[in-house]
Amino acid sequence: MGADTFFAYVVGFPSEERAIMGFQNPRRSLAMPHEDTMFIKSHVDVLSFMDPEQLRKITPDIEHSTYQKGSPVIFKGEITEGFYIVKKGSAEAIRKAGETATLKTGDFFGEISLIEEIGSVETVKALEDGTEILVIPHESFETLTNAFPLILKGLKDAIAKRKAEKK
Repeated sequence: MGADTFFAYVVGFPSEERAIMGFQNPRRSLAMPHEDTMFIKSHVDVLSFMDPEQLRKITPDIEHSTYQKGSPVIFKGEITEGFYIVKKGSAEAIRKAGETATLKTGDFFGEISLIEEIGSVETVKALEDGTEILVIPHESFETLTNAFPLILKGLKDAIAKRKAEKK
């Protein structure tokens, strides 16, 4: 079994099982702090009010992951690793009974799991090859929202808006 076949097989397991097996996503790379700071400042609405210096404090913690078309980023019910941001490409959020949403550059997900401390309410898969996702780890996200309560308010407003649009 080749590396890509093995990766496709293992990625089907929930993250905690992948961790137990000792498997890490080989497509993860280190953060690029300056580039990430500028991207977040200009593309992520709920974080755009922050001063670049404030953002630079968390950008070294950001993980980059690249996914191929159809590859899952997170599974419904899974406890998420952090706050996810689409940096390049697009992804599809699959909710209940065929309800989907397309996530594009600057869109975020995983916030409901972090804020409400529940499993993910959706499965998210890459829609195209080379989709790049930034992940602000849970601890960094918590530090950020504690220091800037306005972020938490913005995220709660976004969650309420999404729920209202579904009705």
